[in-house]
Amino acid sequence: MSNLTLPIVSQFLVAVIANVAALIALPLTMGFTKFGPTVFCASLFTLNLFMMSRMIQSGVPLSGLIPLMTGVIPLTMIVVGIIHFGENGSPLRIGLLLGACALAAAAAAVQT
Repeated sequence: MSNLTLPIVSQFLVAVIANVAALIALPLTMGFTKFGPTVFCASLFTLNLFMMSRMIQSGVPLSGLIPLMTGVIPLTMIVVGIIHFGENGSPLRIGLLLGACALAAAAAAVQT
């Protein structure tokens, strides 16, 4: 991602925010049985995929975008889960998730 322009960064932020908002709204769908929350949640996931496809069309390599999203979204959801949902944020759990994100980033950096 050597060509980080303002539109690409904006698309990335919109994609991350849409995905995180969709994940937060997921429990409201009650297993996709509530129509309104389900449409809202599906719309947010669709916006996320649309923004990702626009970034790819702009020249962002898929091999860089997916690992970056794979790291940013779970780390954001850890913070949301601890703050908003009152989940357990043990050091071991956070350390393992950070390690997994680091491994995904390292795998993305490998040139074949």
